[in-house]
Amino acid sequence: MTPHIAYHLSEPHSDLNPVRWLTIQGRTGANPLSVHQRFEFPSHTLNLRQGSLTFWLLSLEDTSTTCPPPSMGMNNPNNGVRSLLSDSRYLTDFNRSHFSMEWIDYWHPGVQVRHFAGSFYPGAYTDRYRAICKTVGFRWEKMHWNQFAYTWDHHAGEMYLYVNGIRMGSSDRMTRDYDVESAGDVLYSGGIPSMVYSDLAFYDRCMSDRDVASRYSEEVRIPDADYNRNLARHYAGIGNPAFSFEPDDRWEQKIHLPLSSPEDLSSFYLQGHREAVRSEADGLHVRTPTIPYWKVVTEPENTEKQVYLWLLPWLEGHLYAEFEFKPMREGGLMLFMAQCSGFWGEDFMQDYPRKTSGKMTTVFGEDVRNYHWECWRDMNDTRNDVSSHGLIKQPYGIPLAHGTQTRPTQLGAWNRLQFLQKGEIIRGAINGEEVFHAVDRSFTGTGTCLNRGHLAIRCMVNTDLYLRNFKVWNHLEGVQISSPA
Repeated sequence: MTPHIAYHLSEPHSDLNPVRWLTIQGRTGANPLSVHQRFEFPSHTLNLRQGSLTFWLLSLEDTSTTCPPPSMGMNNPNNGVRSLLSDSRYLTDFNRSHFSMEWIDYWHPGVQVRHFAGSFYPGAYTDRYRAICKTVGFRWEKMHWNQFAYTWDHHAGEMYLYVNGIRMGSSDRMTRDYDVESAGDVLYSGGIPSMVYSDLAFYDRCMSDRDVASRYSEEVRIPDADYNRNLARHYAGIGNPAFSFEPDDRWEQKIHLPLSSPEDLSSFYLQGHREAVRSEADGLHVRTPTIPYWKVVTEPENTEKQVYLWLLPWLEGHLYAEFEFKPMREGGLMLFMAQCSGFWGEDFMQDYPRKTSGKMTTVFGEDVRNYHWECWRDMNDTRNDVSSHGLIKQPYGIPLAHGTQTRPTQLGAWNRLQFLQKGEIIRGAINGEEVFHAVDRSFTGTGTCLNRGHLAIRCMVNTDLYLRNFKVWNHLEGVQISSPA
C-alpha cells in the first residue's frame, strides 16, 4: 500500500536543524534538543471519514508511570501528557489541540488518540460521546523502535491503535456514533528531547489488521522478536500460558463461601450502594444502576451508586483466592482488591470508622494499601474490544502488570478468577489462562510488598453479574502463632 502523504524523517535534511540525527537498530530519526523544537507537517488525511497513519518513534529512556508531586510541573504543568502528534503548535499544552496522539504518564489509558479539545476526563464523556481511541497502558523500553499505527473508519464508528503490527487499542465497541472535531491544517510533533522521531505516513483508506502488520514487516529494519513477542502477549493475549494451582497442606483454607444462601452475606461488609447486592439461588447477584458514564463523570452523586463487597476475615501471608463470576450485560466493570490494609499494616475496618462511600477513591486515593486488579472491564473508558486487565499497586498508582485475552468475556457464562501471591510474585488467571505475572518490590519508593489485609470486590455502575464459590487460602511462612494458656 502506497502512502497518500509521507514525511521521511529517516533521511537527514537541513529543514529540521538544529536536531541530532541518530541511527539506532538500523533506522535513522530526528532527535530534538529542546521542548520548544517542533516538526511541522503541512498536510494530512485526518479529516477524511476513513484513513490511517503510521509513525516510527523511539525512546532514549525507559519511561513508565509515575506519581508526580506538584513541583514536577513547575515549568511544564502538563508534563504528564506527552504529545506525539498534534494539530496544536503548543506541544506542552494538550488542551489546545483538537487532534492529538499522546502518551499519558498515568496507569490508564497509556497511548490514546482523541479528536476533540480537552482531557480524557471529562472531555470524552459528555451527553454526546466524543471520538477517542485508547489502549491498556504503555511503557517505553529504551532503544526499541515502535511503529505506531492509527486507523479510523468514522462511517463504521471504529478506531484502532497498533504497535509493531499488533492491535493495542480501540474505540468503545458499543458506541458507533460519536462526534469528531476537525483537525487543523498543520500537524506538529517533536519537543521531547528523550524521543527520536522517524518516518510518518498518512493513507486515504482504513487499513485492516493484516495491512498494518504488513506495513510493519515491510518497514522494520532490524526486528526484535523477543520485544514483539512481549507486545503480542500484552496487547493481543497471544502466548498466555496455562495456569493451575492447588494449595498443599502448608496452606490453610480461611474462606469457603458458596454464596448461594442469605447467610453467606454475613461474611461481607457492603460499602456504598448496598441495595445493589442480594442473595439468589444462582449466587450473589450484584446489579448497580444503569447510568450513562458521562453522568458519573459530571454528576458526583452518581459515583455513590457503586458498591464494595468487603470480606470480613483478616488475612496474612501468601495468598491464594478464587471465585466464579457471570456477567449478564455489557458495559460494566468489576475489580478485585487484595491485601488491603492501613499504612502501618493495621486493620482499617477495625481501627477506624468504616467507610461508606461507593466512590473509587477508596481504591486509589485514600489510606488503604491494596493490589487493585481490574478483572472484568467492559466500560467505555477502557479498551473493550478484548478482555483487558490491569494490576495496580494502590494508592501509589503504579501498574505492576497489564494483560489481555483475545476476546471480550462471554456474557451469561461462568468464569473462574484465580489470584496467587507468593511474596513479591503475583499472578492472575481467568479460566485457567494466566493474564499477568507481576513482580512487586519493597524498596522502590512505593511501599512494602503487601502481605496482609482484607479482600474486596468492587462493582461500578452498569454492572450486572453473579458471584459464587469464593475460596481463600493463606500460608504464613516462618511464623508460629501461640496463644496464652
